[in-house]
Amino acid sequence: TNVKECRRTVRAVIFSICLHPYNRDSVDKKREEKLTFKEKQKVKTTNGAERITGLFGHVLKDLEEAEEAVREIGQEKYKEIFEHYRKPDGKTSTVEREKTKVEEFGVAIEKPRNSTKAQRSGKIHVPVDVGGGILLSYFAKCRKNEDIVRQEIAHRKIKLEEGVHLQLDAPPLQTMELPEMKDLLRKDEAAILAR
Repeated sequence: TNVKECRRTVRAVIFSICLHPYNRDSVDKKREEKLTFKEKQKVKTTNGAERITGLFGHVLKDLEEAEEAVREIGQEKYKEIFEHYRKPDGKTSTVEREKTKVEEFGVAIEKPRNSTKAQRSGKIHVPVDVGGGILLSYFAKCRKNEDIVRQEIAHRKIKLEEGVHLQLDAPPLQTMELPEMKDLLRKDEAAILAR
């Protein structure tokens, strides 16, 4: 679902420390009740009331373990850890993430673009991160990847119809909008396929 970073992280933590182990344990427990190997192999998951009541017991056990861990480290240390994760100070800012993304892209375009015979014959898309073409998702306005798209255009040495060579830090590429850049890359891809 379309949720922000914090909620995604919490859901991932809940799944990894609670739901995933419970799924595995509940299936193992149910398999023990079966007599033959064939019957045991048929058990893939638990369902209905059995699943809910079992999960409830599993969550209570997890909560007891968490309370025991807090008792072992003490309330003061617990509050310190809690505050560390609650405050936004340790989070990577959007500006830093964008800067890192562009720097990594710069490293990627310096590498030679290698593709296997299967990729060349099958027209398999190789992402730019591993030395291939640009990902279509980069064109979504909300992703703010204009700098990455400009890097790709500059790397391909694309020229405008008037014969103007596009330079990375100079107009018109410097001020070009995503739809226009997308159109340039689409034409360049078509020219590559036509060769």
